[in-house]
Amino acid sequence: MANSRTHTRTPTHTHTPTSTSTLSPRAIFRRRLMLLMAAFLLAGTAMAAQMVLLGVVRADASLAEAERRLYRQRSIPTVRGRILDRHSRVLAQNRPSYEVAIDYEVLSGQWAARKARRHAYRVHAKAWPLLTADQRDEVAARFLPLYQQHVAAMEHRLQLTLGIDAETYAERKATILGRVERTAKSVTDRRLERYEKEQIEQGRTITPEVRALLEERAAQPIAAQREPHVVGDLTDEAAFVLIRLQDSFGPIHAPGFDQAATDQPPDITDEVVPLLPGLVVRRSEERQYPYDRVKVTLSRDSLPTPLRDDTPLTLEIEGVAAHVIGWMGSRPLKSDTDRRAAQLAADPEFAERAMVNTLDRKNPLDRGRYLDGDPVARAGVEWSQEARLRGLRGLRTERLDTGERQRIDPQRGEDIRLTLDINLQARIQAILDPRFGLAQVHPYQGTDLALPVGTPLNGAAVVVDIDSGHVLALVTSPSFSRQTLRERPDEIIDDTLNNPLVNRAIAAPYPPGSIIKPLVLAGAVTLGVYPLGERIECTGHLLPGRPDILRCWIFRDRFGLTNHTIRFGHDLDGIDAITASCNIFFYTIGRRLGGTGIAQVLRDFGVGERWNLGVGAEFPGSIGGPKSNNDGADLTQFDATIMGMGQGPIAWTPLHAANAYATLARMGVAITPRVIDDSSPPEIHETSFDRRAIVAALEGLDGVINNAEQGTAHHITLETGREPIFNIPGIHYWGKTGTAQAPPLFLDNPPLDAEGNPIPIRAGDHAWVTILVGPEGDRPRFAISVIMEYGGSGGKVSGPIANQIVRALIDEGYLLP
Repeated sequence: MANSRTHTRTPTHTHTPTSTSTLSPRAIFRRRLMLLMAAFLLAGTAMAAQMVLLGVVRADASLAEAERRLYRQRSIPTVRGRILDRHSRVLAQNRPSYEVAIDYEVLSGQWAARKARRHAYRVHAKAWPLLTADQRDEVAARFLPLYQQHVAAMEHRLQLTLGIDAETYAERKATILGRVERTAKSVTDRRLERYEKEQIEQGRTITPEVRALLEERAAQPIAAQREPHVVGDLTDEAAFVLIRLQDSFGPIHAPGFDQAATDQPPDITDEVVPLLPGLVVRRSEERQYPYDRVKVTLSRDSLPTPLRDDTPLTLEIEGVAAHVIGWMGSRPLKSDTDRRAAQLAADPEFAERAMVNTLDRKNPLDRGRYLDGDPVARAGVEWSQEARLRGLRGLRTERLDTGERQRIDPQRGEDIRLTLDINLQARIQAILDPRFGLAQVHPYQGTDLALPVGTPLNGAAVVVDIDSGHVLALVTSPSFSRQTLRERPDEIIDDTLNNPLVNRAIAAPYPPGSIIKPLVLAGAVTLGVYPLGERIECTGHLLPGRPDILRCWIFRDRFGLTNHTIRFGHDLDGIDAITASCNIFFYTIGRRLGGTGIAQVLRDFGVGERWNLGVGAEFPGSIGGPKSNNDGADLTQFDATIMGMGQGPIAWTPLHAANAYATLARMGVAITPRVIDDSSPPEIHETSFDRRAIVAALEGLDGVINNAEQGTAHHITLETGREPIFNIPGIHYWGKTGTAQAPPLFLDNPPLDAEGNPIPIRAGDHAWVTILVGPEGDRPRFAISVIMEYGGSGGKVSGPIANQIVRALIDEGYLLP
C-alpha cells in the first residue's frame, strides 16, 4: 500500500521520580559523584580508624621509650645481714670484694654492630641517603671485624686477668647470653599476651598490621639486655688495675685488620673508643662462712678402753652447721622471684618497706627485687630468712630534662641470731667423725656385727636446753664444705650411700625402738590402761606357744633363753620395765592402748608435728601408714602391740626424741624447740600427762644408766672386764638406749645373690641413745639424742658418743661437774 508507514509503539510505564530516564545528564553526573564520594568517605573513615589505632599502639611504645630515656637510675648496694650463733659468733657474713661485668650489648655483639654502622655512616655520609638498606648493611659489614677484634682483644686481656682460658670464658659468656635470651623471650611472650588482651577488652580488632606493632612493642629490651653481667671475680690487685683502665679511651686495637679494604681516609680510622668497651668493675659482697672449715681438738682419755689415748686428737672438720646455716646460689631463679612476689603480697608491712615510688611516678619499685647475677639463698637459715637478710637497695634517680634528683638510702639486711653454739656444734661434729674412732664398727661392739669392722657409720646428734627449748647443737654426719658443693657438686649429689645432703637430725625418718618406752608408760598411766605399781610377768615371748615372734630381747640363745621375771626374781612394774627394757611389758601396754590410744600419746609428745625451725626440710614424724592422719585409725591391734616398744608403723627424728625427753624432764610441760632466736617468749604447752607416771618414767631412766645389775646402759663388757658407758664424774645421767630394726639400704643396680635377690649395702639395726644430764644432785638441764645408722647396739655404739657430747658440754661451760 502507497503512503503506508511502519510505527514502533512504545509501551506505557509508570516512572519513579529518581529514574534516570527522566534525569538530565548533569543530574546523572551529580548522583554518580555523590555515590563515589560516599564510597571514598567510608573507605577513608575505616583507614582513619585504622591509623588512629595504629597510632595509639605505636604511641604507647614510643611514649614508654621516651619516658624511659628521661630518667637515669642507679642502685646503691646494700649489705646482706649476718648470721650469728647464741654467743654472737659470726657464722655467715659478707666480705667486700670485686667482680667484673660486661654490658650485654658488648657480650651479644650489638655494640660492635652499632659502632660499625655508625662508622660506615661517617665514611659515606654524603652517599648514605642514596644507599638502599641492603647497601648500607653491606658497607657496615666491612667495618664490623674492626670492632669485633677490638672486643676480642679486650676479652683476651680479661681472660688473662681472671686466670681462665678462652674455653671457660666462652662457656660463661654463652651461659649469660642463653639465660638472658630465654628470659627476654618469656617476658616478650607475656607482654604480647597482655597487649592482645588489652586490645580485645577495648573492642579493637587485631589485624595483621596491629599485631605486628604489638609484637614490636612487646619486643622492647628487658632490663637484663641493658645491664652489665658478671663474668668473674677479681682479686683486689686486678680490680685496681681494671678500675684505672675502665674509663680509658684509645684507638681501636684490631691486629690484622685490612685498612685498605675500607676505602677510608686515614684520619677517620683513628677512632677513639673505650679501651675496655662495656667493662665495669664493681664492688660486690662475697658470702663468707668462718666455720666452714675449722680445727677441733678432742680429748680421748674417757673413751672406751680399746680407743682410749692420753694424747688429744686434732681434726679438721668441714661444713660445720652447713645444713643449718645454708648456702647461696649464684643467680636468681623464677621460683625466687615468685616467692618474693608472694611474700610482698602476703605481708603489707614488708611491702611498705620494700616498695618505693620513684621520680618517674610509675608503679612502685621493689628495692629488694632480684637482678641478674644476684646471689640468692638456697638452703638453711639463709633461705628461710632470705627476705630479712637480703636488705633493700638504695636508689639514685635523676630526671635528665629538669635535673631533679632523688636519693633513697639503702637498708642493710637484718642480722639473724641462732640458738646454736657453734663451738659445741663443731665439737660434736668432730665426735661423729669416723676418724675420732667412735663412729665406726669395732669388735667390742658385739659378736654379731652386721657390718665389717672399720666401716664408717653415719648418724646425727641433737642437744636441747631443757629450760628454754633452745637447740644448742643440731649435727648430721657426714657433712660437706660449701667449696666442695660449689666445685664438685656431683660428689655430694650422687653419693646415695651416705646421702650427705640430708640433715639426719631433723629430716630423716627413723623407727624409735626402745627409747620410746618411757613415753608409752607415761601415756598408759595417764589414759588409765596401766595403774602404777601393777606388775606384769615377762615370759620371754608374748604369745603362748609362739616363742619365735614378739619376744623379749633377752629371750635369745646367747642369753640362755631367759626372761626378766627370772632375772629380777619377780614380775616387773613400769620402773623395772624401763630399767631393763622389757619388751613383753611394753607389748602388753601397747596392746592395751590400742591404735588410737598410742597415737594420742605419741602426738602429745610431738610426733607428727613440724616445728618450722627455718633450717630446711623437716620430717614431722608419722604414726600409721603413708596416708594416715596420725590418729591411729588405720592401726591394727598388732601394730599397736609392737609400737609399744617402738617398732611398726612409727617414725621420728633425733630432735623428736630429744624434745620428748625434755618434756619428761619438765614434768610434762612441752616447749616448742627453736633454732632461730627471735627474742620472742617460748611456746609453752601444758600436757595432761600424769605427773606420777612421769616421776616413775624418770626413775626408770635413772636405773637404765645407774643400776649396775639391770640397767641396759650401765656398762659395756670388754675382754678386760666391765666398764661404765657414762663415766664423767660429777654428772648425773638419766637415759634409754634403743636398738631399732631398720629397713635395708640398697644402691641403684645392686649386686644379686645366688638366688637373684638384691644384696643390700647396709642392713641391721639403728643404734639409739637419748639421755638427760645435769650436775650431780641437780635436776636435768640438757637433753641429748644420738642415732647411728646400722650401728647395732645403742648402748655400745651411741652410748659412748653421747658420753663425749656431755664432755663437750663441760668443755664449753654448760655443765660444771
